[in-house]
Amino acid sequence: MQDDVQASLEAIDRIIGLCRQTESSGSDPFAVDVIALLEKLKLLLGEWKTVPQLARDAEAIYRIAMLIKLQEEVVKHRSSLLYTDPLLVELKLLASDPGDLARAFLRAWRPVAALQQLNLEQLRLAYGYWTNLRRLQLDEYESRMPSSLDIGQLKSMGVLVDEVQSRILEEMHGELLRRSSGGRINYWEFVADRDFATTVRKAVLVSFLVTLGYAELEIEPLENRIWLKPKEVAEIPKVAEKKSLVVSLKPKEAHGT
Repeated sequence: MQDDVQASLEAIDRIIGLCRQTESSGSDPFAVDVIALLEKLKLLLGEWKTVPQLARDAEAIYRIAMLIKLQEEVVKHRSSLLYTDPLLVELKLLASDPGDLARAFLRAWRPVAALQQLNLEQLRLAYGYWTNLRRLQLDEYESRMPSSLDIGQLKSMGVLVDEVQSRILEEMHGELLRRSSGGRINYWEFVADRDFATTVRKAVLVSFLVTLGYAELEIEPLENRIWLKPKEVAEIPKVAEKKSLVVSLKPKEAHGT
């Protein structure tokens, strides 16, 4: 008999602990079956003979009441947010007419993908667009069109020679070492010179130095900067990544950076 009473008190303690944990953790109060707990307390009520036992039962009733109050607050909060219980939505969908559901879907449908294909009508429109464009005569702009220098012109400027003499490269390498002071120097600060021809010539010689391993380029794309870093002895890494760098030179920018 005593063991049955002790087991019943432990059941009361579990009910109280469940209610307290739900309140303190912020869990969904509707996850607790309040009706089942009340039925359990109703069955145990006849076993209590002492005041402490009745007090324990009263505490369990109080905790269940607080849980019901918490459920009420949750309902008020959800209703203020126009909350709809997922179960109610599911029941409404199951009870709805398939035709009504299809029409509701079409009204709310916002496709995220589309299929396009080229047909004869679109080809006709495209042909009409291109044939009706106003044609421009470029003769009047010929004098302002970009031009390029051929090999002969570069040789006459002293930029290119049939064979680059090692002495010229050594002099350029020495100048780069001297002006960089053992560190690095801005590419344009080093290449730009008194006139356009000299600037182009130095740019070509610098490209030879980089190719032969006497210097390396450090590029900062975000800052739009190019740095030259000379080496005392030519060195080309075995696993170096091959890249090509296109540098645009303009006559008006040849004097300084």
